[in-house]
Amino acid sequence: MSTLYERLSGNNLGEGSGKIGVHAFLAAVFEYRRGKLTQADVKTMFNLTETQVADSQEFFVVLGLAPNQERMMRVVKDFIYLAESRIDERYSTAAALFSRMQEEVIDQGGLLS
Repeated sequence: MSTLYERLSGNNLGEGSGKIGVHAFLAAVFEYRRGKLTQADVKTMFNLTETQVADSQEFFVVLGLAPNQERMMRVVKDFIYLAESRIDERYSTAAALFSRMQEEVIDQGGLLS
């Protein structure tokens, strides 16, 4: 089974794992942050496994540390777009995405907990 990152980027998809559209997923994240969706709703919408739910929780934590949420979402989108294109290895792993998100938190003047 694929990780959440693999499903978002479309890279190394395991059998039975469908790609998740980055726009749809990030829209659901915004709705979750606004209190309009629950974590269970997001899990159901994208047919997430328990491991992928755990991945999404880590994602939500780092996302929540950014003072400017919309700018952070742009960073995530851009990263996933580059991962989808497979044109540069720097955008090929979940660890690289989380590192980039942490850099953005710091760039925005936020604190990593």
